[in-house]
Amino acid sequence: GAAVIVLGLFMTGVFRLPLFQRTFQFTPNVQGGSPLSATVFGVSFAIGWTPCIGPILGAILMATSNAASAQAGMIYLSAYSAGLALPFLASTLLINRFALHRQSLGRWSAYARPVAGTIVILMGIAIVSGTMTRLSSLMVDLFPSLATLG
Repeated sequence: GAAVIVLGLFMTGVFRLPLFQRTFQFTPNVQGGSPLSATVFGVSFAIGWTPCIGPILGAILMATSNAASAQAGMIYLSAYSAGLALPFLASTLLINRFALHRQSLGRWSAYARPVAGTIVILMGIAIVSGTMTRLSSLMVDLFPSLATLG
């Protein structure tokens, strides 16, 4: 829980770690549409998004490690994966419209990071205080079918 809180504080911008906030630029000279260019794009995308995805994925992995079963952990990670994939799939389908509104969407990201960080902090507090366990029990009492998931 404490590690989740620290990750949330980092996401909200309460403190900064310059070592993890550096920008590296790599401009390869490869022809588009080839397997090599797809590989270079995939690797650079993964490296570039690691600081953005890392804290949230770390919090989910911590919650998964405390899950009652492997199935519960699988549900957490599946929900995370769907939440990550669906915006990309939607933007692929709507790429032309997306390009027109890209700048206005970028302004919203300045608000999304502190909100997401606050949610991660609250998750960490819930884990540390035992509220997460009580909330899980309450949810199973309210929705008995959830007991079959984990």
